[in-house]
Amino acid sequence: MFGFIPSRHRRVPPGTGQLLFREEGVEYEQIKCVGASPYGELIFLAWRHAARHGSTPVVVKSLGGLQPWKSRRRLEEEARLLSGLVHPGIARVHGYHSRGTQHFTVSEFIEGHSLTKLLGYAALRGRPLSEEFALYVCAQVAGALHAAHSRRGGDFPPWGLVHRNVSPDNIRVDRDGQPKLTHFDLAGCPLPGRETLTGLSDPLGDPDYAAPERLCSRLMRTRPEARMDLFSLGLVLLELLTHQHLYYVAPVDQRVARILLLLRLAVHPMSRDEARSVDQLAIRAELFRPSDVEYAARNVSEPVKAVVHTLLRQDPGERYVTAAEVQAELLRCLKGRSFWYGAWRAAREVRQLEREVARLPHEAQTVGSYSVRGGDSARSTTTR
Repeated sequence: MFGFIPSRHRRVPPGTGQLLFREEGVEYEQIKCVGASPYGELIFLAWRHAARHGSTPVVVKSLGGLQPWKSRRRLEEEARLLSGLVHPGIARVHGYHSRGTQHFTVSEFIEGHSLTKLLGYAALRGRPLSEEFALYVCAQVAGALHAAHSRRGGDFPPWGLVHRNVSPDNIRVDRDGQPKLTHFDLAGCPLPGRETLTGLSDPLGDPDYAAPERLCSRLMRTRPEARMDLFSLGLVLLELLTHQHLYYVAPVDQRVARILLLLRLAVHPMSRDEARSVDQLAIRAELFRPSDVEYAARNVSEPVKAVVHTLLRQDPGERYVTAAEVQAELLRCLKGRSFWYGAWRAAREVRQLEREVARLPHEAQTVGSYSVRGGDSARSTTTR
């Protein structure tokens, strides 16, 4: 998402870009608009100019007054829920600000790559990232999820904060090799009022990484559960290890094709858009079996494969109970392969990947794409 990477703590004179807002002598100056969220927020890369601390890059979400009240409340709640959540694996949200009809949140800028970009680079060179890299990244994300799931205020019970949008797009690896979980704006939480902002009736975020209970009415839950995030993390882990997505492996494709053929004969021909719909994803989430996990992970080492199997159970009750358990299992597998693998080795592996991609012909770099889907329903993400 962030094509321009500013230097850390670089001093830049104010006035070279549009002023987004000013707060207690600190100015937030736009560098570039990098996109929009599904709920109407504009997302900016910006400079935070402070007299004592110089200029640092931040991410600013901006919402105008014409947007629905739920969008404003969602933005405010994201800042409130995360303002006190300090963890090395979670992108910090620094605060929420309101100026007339404009509303802003300011969060940490992660200088590095998303897993989507790294998966694309690995696809370009024709070889997945190492098993150690996948284990390390997902172990750190599991630790971040545990911190979120067990978030509490004072002596009160845990809030039960569930991310609900764990995907390669929302996991970034910084220049030091530290994975960071981002974008908690769709998080579910049973706090009073929060459940009305993000209901369970429709899958939010990227449905490709939604747990079956988010997609299938038969499995639907009445409230967010931590095990939803664990399934999504399992999908990410499997993809890092194999470049395959469980919902799109060949055996699942074949079953879905047979069902869609019956539906077309019984109802009407399905359009291309309908074939890519959440309804088809629900069918895929309903139809996958443990044998499909085995098929996708057939080249993965046995200890890691066992973790993947447990994460990707269709029944939430058969998965790990907590993200802390997942982190412990992944770290055990990692230490069994490389006792010293950590942030600096992950950073070195990313730099090596960048060098390999840079050596490819320019045409390969510009037209290369990465897709979790196969066949006619492929959704590609360009890597440059």
